[in-house]
Amino acid sequence: IDVLSCGCVDTPTNPARALVTSAALAAGSSANLDSADLPSKYLWQATFTASVPFKVVLSLNDNGSLTSLDTLFGRAGDSVQWKPPHRAFAQAPATGAGVQGWRAAMTNLDTSEPADVYATFMYADN
Repeated sequence: IDVLSCGCVDTPTNPARALVTSAALAAGSSANLDSADLPSKYLWQATFTASVPFKVVLSLNDNGSLTSLDTLFGRAGDSVQWKPPHRAFAQAPATGAGVQGWRAAMTNLDTSEPADVYATFMYADN
């Protein structure tokens, strides 16, 4: 056992990222920013940003059946990062029909301005 790293996996295998965006999201409106079909991948971190205040509900997506992971709020121009409390906490469901991955349901909280909203999913095989 590797005592310094607790014997656990501390480096992602085959790390990758996916940027998803929605352009000109109207004031007060919401958009679903979905990852690609990434069955059994582990979400290591997600980052969300917009030029307006926003709300994001992060969920596991099992072919449209959602399991909420967290709700976050961000200020205009600031990024909000989310990391799972445990490596396997936000693992995408195994292969099935449709998309297996993550969804960021982002809401533009501004009362008058449209804005582009962005989600970046950082994931790996372990």
